[in-house]
Amino acid sequence: MMDDAAQVQQLELLCQAFYGGGSKSEQNEAHQVLLPLASNPANVPRLQIILAKSNNLQALLFATAGLTNLFTKHWSQIPDPLKQDTRHFVLNYLYQRGADLLHNAPEILGHFVRLLCRVVKLSWLESVSNQKIVEQVNQFLTASTAHWVVGLSIYTELTQEMQPQMGRQMARLRRTAFSFRDTALLDIFKVAVQTLQQFHSGAIRVPNQQEEAQLLKQVLQLTHNCLSFDFLGTVPDDATDEQTTVMLPQSWTMLKDESFPKTLFELYELCWTSREGLLATTASASLGAAEENAGGGNGGAEMAGEAGAPSGAFPVHTPPQLRVDCAQLCLASLVLVAALRRSFFSRDQERADCLSQLILGTSRIIDKNLGLHNDMCYHEFCRLLGKINAANQLSELCTSKAFADWTAKLFHFTMASLEDWARLPNSKHYLLGVWAHMVSPLLFFRNTVPRQLDVYIQRITTAFIVSRMQLAEAVASQPDDLDLENPLHNEVLRAEQLDVLTQLGRCRYGETATKVLELFHETRAAAEQKAISREVFQQKITWLVYIVGALIGGHWTGRVPMASADDDGQGPSHVVNAELAKLVFKLMDETNKFTDTPESLELGYLYFLEQFRKVYIGEHAKQVVNMQSPDRFAAVLGASNDDEVLGLLVTKIGFNLQQRADMEDVIKRTLSLFHELASGMNIVHCTDRSPHLIISGRLLLNNSTANYLLQHHRNEEFKFLHVRGYGKYRTTYYFTLAKLLFLRIGSSGQGRGTASEQFETFMTPLSAVFDQLWQRTADGTNIQELANPQCREPLIGLVRDLRGICMACNTTESYSTMFSWLINHPKQPGKSRIHLFTWAAGIWWEDPEVVIPLLKFTAEFVHNRSQRISFDQASANGILLFKEVSSILVSYGKRILEKQDFRDMYKEKYKALAVALEMFSHALNGNYVNFGVFDVYGDGTLNDSLKLSLSMCLAIPDEDLQAYIRSLKAYYSFLDLATKNFMPQVLELSPPMLAQLMRAVEEGLCSFEPGVAMQCCSTIDNFVTFFYQHLNSPDAEGQAVRVFLESQPQSLKRILQLMFQLVITGEFTSVWSMSRPLLGLILLQEQEFLTIKQQLLEQQSKEKKSKLEGFFGDLMSDVDSSLENKNKDQFTRNLYQFSSHVRQCLA
Repeated sequence: MMDDAAQVQQLELLCQAFYGGGSKSEQNEAHQVLLPLASNPANVPRLQIILAKSNNLQALLFATAGLTNLFTKHWSQIPDPLKQDTRHFVLNYLYQRGADLLHNAPEILGHFVRLLCRVVKLSWLESVSNQKIVEQVNQFLTASTAHWVVGLSIYTELTQEMQPQMGRQMARLRRTAFSFRDTALLDIFKVAVQTLQQFHSGAIRVPNQQEEAQLLKQVLQLTHNCLSFDFLGTVPDDATDEQTTVMLPQSWTMLKDESFPKTLFELYELCWTSREGLLATTASASLGAAEENAGGGNGGAEMAGEAGAPSGAFPVHTPPQLRVDCAQLCLASLVLVAALRRSFFSRDQERADCLSQLILGTSRIIDKNLGLHNDMCYHEFCRLLGKINAANQLSELCTSKAFADWTAKLFHFTMASLEDWARLPNSKHYLLGVWAHMVSPLLFFRNTVPRQLDVYIQRITTAFIVSRMQLAEAVASQPDDLDLENPLHNEVLRAEQLDVLTQLGRCRYGETATKVLELFHETRAAAEQKAISREVFQQKITWLVYIVGALIGGHWTGRVPMASADDDGQGPSHVVNAELAKLVFKLMDETNKFTDTPESLELGYLYFLEQFRKVYIGEHAKQVVNMQSPDRFAAVLGASNDDEVLGLLVTKIGFNLQQRADMEDVIKRTLSLFHELASGMNIVHCTDRSPHLIISGRLLLNNSTANYLLQHHRNEEFKFLHVRGYGKYRTTYYFTLAKLLFLRIGSSGQGRGTASEQFETFMTPLSAVFDQLWQRTADGTNIQELANPQCREPLIGLVRDLRGICMACNTTESYSTMFSWLINHPKQPGKSRIHLFTWAAGIWWEDPEVVIPLLKFTAEFVHNRSQRISFDQASANGILLFKEVSSILVSYGKRILEKQDFRDMYKEKYKALAVALEMFSHALNGNYVNFGVFDVYGDGTLNDSLKLSLSMCLAIPDEDLQAYIRSLKAYYSFLDLATKNFMPQVLELSPPMLAQLMRAVEEGLCSFEPGVAMQCCSTIDNFVTFFYQHLNSPDAEGQAVRVFLESQPQSLKRILQLMFQLVITGEFTSVWSMSRPLLGLILLQEQEFLTIKQQLLEQQSKEKKSKLEGFFGDLMSDVDSSLENKNKDQFTRNLYQFSSHVRQCLA
């Protein structure tokens, strides 16, 4: 049908309309015809025909995109011959027509390359023959220059495509990435390095300057891709790139030579060196000859002799953007070179040589101002400086002969950058980080570092503070003219800058603090004299409040700050801090009188108070605030003792909760500060006695404001409690108050009544809410009344409050008090307060804003943290608690599983399912229920809850599970518990359902979420141990095991293959956790184990093959065919040796 030229032509017209080249009706027709074509795997041959017979760009775009989509989503459904045909066809197509596409349609070329690389990745593990891509692409590198660029494009896309990534089939794709890393990546990198060296030496001469620039850009991009490959498969967060270490294998020895960074620096310089006509004389004469002799040269480029000039120096007519791109990639690659792991260098001298080249190279760039006018290069250069400093200790930097000159140039560069404060502010974070990183070690290396280093740091600190004042004035005066984000309105940016300032401020602190005092007084004076507008004043004073907090926070080191003079002669630091703090507290008192105080300033106050608390609350206040001296802290601050200092903080907390309810972030930070005060614990080191523990919450019990909060916590004056959307803050509020309550109850001599009486008094407002809701149900006879909208907000508030209180129950005594209050009629379970939540879960199950807080409270209530849940032997409270939580689970679970349509699947279904599974897992693992009782007395509570929870797991597709794994970790903890204690119930599932759970566990083995991989190992161990023990059993369990293994033979095989891959590559950190299930898998899948062994041996040389055979023999040495703990321990010891020896052999 489609092989007819007319049909192809018709499809070309449809593709043109599909991409917007026609009327609305033509576009609709194109969508109706083409979209089904690109969604059915049976249409792969048809799309291939379009590629083979069409020259229309839109048709080629549609066909390549469609094939890529089909192979990605339906790989297992496409026949192997068709996969091979596509691979070979695309390779041949790129060789024959890639050069034309490069010149005329580079976007289409990119789609062809992406299709090829996707097929290569997906087929990589299916056959060794699919891994010969390097040999095939190398043929491109011996043809024309354009072919060379195309070949490098394939390598570049392949190195990116092979990167490990989160999501569907993560386990399989991670194995693919590791195999690619071990077998092909180094060869590809060698191609990149050799090409760079040829550029550098002048051995490559490309007559066409456009092609030369494209070639250099492509090889630099390939170099960067290889160096940035995720060698450990950790899928790092791009937001933390400055902390990343490049974990190169030891075999990449070419990077141990200092010539590599030197080459990149010199290529970078050449990118900015214009020499008119450098190659113009040879361009026209050589172009035709180079193309005609495409097959016999090195990429169609002329190979210059020793006298040839390097072609990397772009003439003026080279497109500027290509020059910038090449320069940026040089610096980006140097950033990765600077981040090489320390152990990569076998000798200290190798690392020192590399560091020396980085210092000399960056010094030269600063000295000649090479490319720093360009924003992209400026940013990468700042990253490079930051990485050099972060990856090396100050003592190592000092060993370089050029260090003194480097710091001098870096100082002037930093000062100039701070003067131009509006340009790329995020880039300056790296620059400031260089100096901040030097502050702490500077104290230990004063005799070896340049004398001016501390002066440099102090001047930079001052310049940065001044730049914040300039920024504040500009933001207030001309906000529309600024192309940057105000850090006062961006918490991440603000935190980065303040963290750096905290470090910088420690150097010559007195001078910096004096400057801030001057700025504070100048700003207030200017405002009083109307010299600046109110907006400018608010911006400046807010920055100064933050700066004061950062400077004071820099004094927190875990030791009591004593009244010692600073080395800069500015007097005791505590006096300077008191003067700074006094200014802020005075300003705070003044602005509390106004209702229009900016939220940014209120947040600044809270930041200051947080830093102040760290240094001057608790034992710190007693020793520093109350010291007997004329310049004591308290006197300077205007307080008489430590209680008054604490009162300054608590008073502000109470004021915010009453008057700043319209500022959500302020309420959030205020409650966080309150919580820290109530629960903060510090180990304080003193010079005159041993370290001791300080609980700052006890100090609050003597504070009148804190006691007022405890007694009137539900008063109308606390307006934030009545703001819709603030529900999550209620939990923190009551968590903090309950901590104080239990501290007071536990304190002797309070004269406030028994623990039960004090608790009942505190709970009076919550009891009133319970009574109102209970009365609506007419004692449970009309529970539908809870569906009244008037019940919604009280119910949400109630469960959030109760969760906070329950979180504070850390002892058996406090939990028992809470338990007695909630289950107030233990002999009449349906009459207890907690049963209200079973009814609510069945009524509000569709409303996530109600049911999620309800389930979270219940999950907290049944969680046996710190063994707080302990009942007497004669008590049935454990069974009663389990039955209540099971009734809530069933009430919610049955209904949510019946619902099919969701607008937001995560919010409306998965999030609540995760909490429900967490709740039930806590109940199963609480160790306060004898589950055998349910079977003995024919109670179906346990079985019903288990079946429902398993159904919840099966209701989450694998792809969604991996997408939301951080929230759905309870999925794995429940499976671990269920398979450990309730395998007969688990085996009641059908084999396909069991296989789905096994696939989820297989994917979880490669998860980076803490604990998930370990739980998956434990789950697999539970499965295989039960399978092995019951494989030949005649009972129902044995029959279920045999049926599963016969109907789903690939489940355990895939897991065995993955676990061996993880062991051999060393990507799984806990060999012990891996060894427990692995032995059972080997005993169950002996033939598959031998197949894995044989496949690994076949890929090795004769010498390595002999060693590996010995290692495999040692692996099973002294291991018998049992799963007893003694036998498992022996296998674990063998596996430790096996994994270590195999990695060394294959390295």
